[in-house]
Amino acid sequence: MLGTLAHTVGWPVPVGGSGAIARAMVADLEAHGGAVETGARIGSLAELPRSAPHCWTWPHPDS
Repeated sequence: MLGTLAHTVGWPVPVGGSGAIARAMVADLEAHGGAVETGARIGSLAELPRSAPHCWTWPHPDS
């Protein structure tokens, strides 16, 4: 109901639901050589591989 009411006064609701936003973000990440890994339990940041700092922008400046 809130989505319907908000949409009538300008609150955008993505076509395909909020999952469409996540799918679009994953598609863009993969298009730029990234990957999403799920199902791994991380108990501490020390368990993650070291990497260089990253800064993300949306939309990607190259797209």
